[in-house]
Amino acid sequence: MSIAGKLSGYMVFDAANLEPNATITRQVAAALNGIRLYRQATEGRRLAEEANRVKSRFLSTVSHELRTPLNLIVNLSESLLEIHPTGSQHNEIVEQVHTSAQHLGRLIRDVLDLASSEAGQLKLVCEPLDMAEVLQMVVRTGEHLAHSKDLEWQVTIPDHLPRIWGDRTRLQQVTLNLISNAVKFTSQGKVALQILSSESEITVAVSDTGLGISIGDQANIFDEFRQSERSTARGYGGMGLGLAICKRLVELHGGKIWVESLGAEGSGSTFYFSLPALAAQAFPKTPSSPGARAHTVVVLTENNGSGETLREHLLRRGFEAEEYRVDRSAGWLSELLASPPGALVLDMQIASDRGWEILKILKENPVTQAIPVFFYSLTLESDTGVLLEMDYLTKPMGVKELARALDRQGLLPVPGSEPKEKTVLIADDEPVVLEMHTRIIQNLSPHYRILKAHNGREALELLNRTPVDLVLLDLMMPELDGFGVLEAMQEKRELLNIPVIVLTGQVLTEADMARLNRGVSAVLEKGLYNTLETLALLEASLSRNHRLGSDNQRLVRKAMAYMHEHYADSISREEVAAYVGVSEGHLARCFQQEIKMSPMVYVNRFRINRAKSMLEDGNLSVTEVALAVGFSDSAHFNHVFRREVGVAPGAYRRGKRG
Repeated sequence: MSIAGKLSGYMVFDAANLEPNATITRQVAAALNGIRLYRQATEGRRLAEEANRVKSRFLSTVSHELRTPLNLIVNLSESLLEIHPTGSQHNEIVEQVHTSAQHLGRLIRDVLDLASSEAGQLKLVCEPLDMAEVLQMVVRTGEHLAHSKDLEWQVTIPDHLPRIWGDRTRLQQVTLNLISNAVKFTSQGKVALQILSSESEITVAVSDTGLGISIGDQANIFDEFRQSERSTARGYGGMGLGLAICKRLVELHGGKIWVESLGAEGSGSTFYFSLPALAAQAFPKTPSSPGARAHTVVVLTENNGSGETLREHLLRRGFEAEEYRVDRSAGWLSELLASPPGALVLDMQIASDRGWEILKILKENPVTQAIPVFFYSLTLESDTGVLLEMDYLTKPMGVKELARALDRQGLLPVPGSEPKEKTVLIADDEPVVLEMHTRIIQNLSPHYRILKAHNGREALELLNRTPVDLVLLDLMMPELDGFGVLEAMQEKRELLNIPVIVLTGQVLTEADMARLNRGVSAVLEKGLYNTLETLALLEASLSRNHRLGSDNQRLVRKAMAYMHEHYADSISREEVAAYVGVSEGHLARCFQQEIKMSPMVYVNRFRINRAKSMLEDGNLSVTEVALAVGFSDSAHFNHVFRREVGVAPGAYRRGKRG
């Protein structure tokens, strides 16, 4: 029997009837050939998948091994520049080290980006973007680069641009690469950045008065490891990767990139890249200003019902809170970024599926990078829940980033006050990074006591022996990783309220984020506490956050929530003060400071507003309305209503308005 032109076996039949036997033989041979091809395809797919996994592991390892020591050089040189006076010889040497390390970092990034693209690992983290805002940092950097060569720097960006769907960091990378090239190949004249827009797309243009690019070179200028003959002849260095990476990044955004130049030497050139614009209806319009929700906790949920429970609890405890249901609004992320909240709480399903993707978007956006994020699970049927506060920094962390994180946790020394000793535990398996982070924290304040752990087990041993005010926790450690530490801390009540800032590598691959999401899911699935304990944990964590208002503001909002719930009862100032846990005098002072009225004036105004709605309906008499809104004396109700509204309640019921 022949299969695919090769003799593969034989079959024995009765020679008396050969014709049907031949048909059977052909069918069996075809079936066996199909099986052979299927096995080959399956094995080929398996080998391809294994090759992709190997490439992914290689990229992750190389990224970590190259970037970590390089980032240490950058951060250490930055620290030395802050210590030594500007203009000194020592400062100039350190600045050269710093500049060279940054340049090397860009080259490594280009090589890794190219390798990631070849392996299918170059991914975008997209969000709705205003390119004018995205390029603010690039404009400042471009101005510095141009002026360092005495070049004129021009920027033309319209006030109103359509939004685009893109990766903030990658678009900054593309534009900065084009500007750096323009400055590099221009010895005199100017470099200009311009944004053009239409309803369907926006176009970024970077032009210069430099060497120019010959017609022949323009066809392959975006190929890997290619440089123009003109620039090579002039001795300009480079690997020829920057433009190739730009092309791949722009195409990943669904855009295109090209160059225009007359070709003559000294004629200059203009590089363009265009991106599709979002339709106006694709970006939700928010009536509020960008800072309108700065003191609000947004609860992000799917359709499991726990979000409403959480929102109502937060309102009763004095927080402003809103619930976002991602199953009802496709534009929830756009809405959040348009008007960022003071804190974000993600339920278990979203945290497990997209938690780290959302964190990455928030951290890369200057407007949202300081927003605290919490992951939670809350199962009302079984009365169980868990809470994780996911404040994170990329390592090695800088001084400013750490200072902001400590301030969010209320651990930064307050100028003018008596400093208190704080104990900080740092857990990291890289000794050099561990020492550097220790030095950064000690430079912020000599009153910080530092404990060091080289893995998760050491961290837990120290936590069990010593009271700690903050943990800086690397998530990817040997023996016991950061999620193992978080899980163990969840199981011990004495460790539960210790703030944790997790540390991750500067570049999170798709595999890294999937692993981190699995770690989050593993912790949240434990359900270690009951509903009330989980809600109390969230309230305690939010209370440390200065973005959500002062203690007095939360106290007043908590008292208001109690009044709103009990306005129909006969409540007193003493009762409200007891509920919020302060004296009557302090309660009155907080109300006066925050809303310029006493607690009882506020509750009576709330009652009158409710009474107005009931009187407009006309279903109840004036006496019945008075009793329904908490007034036991009709005469007192008439007096208060007339004072607040300007007419008597009976007249208001008949349609008269003050």
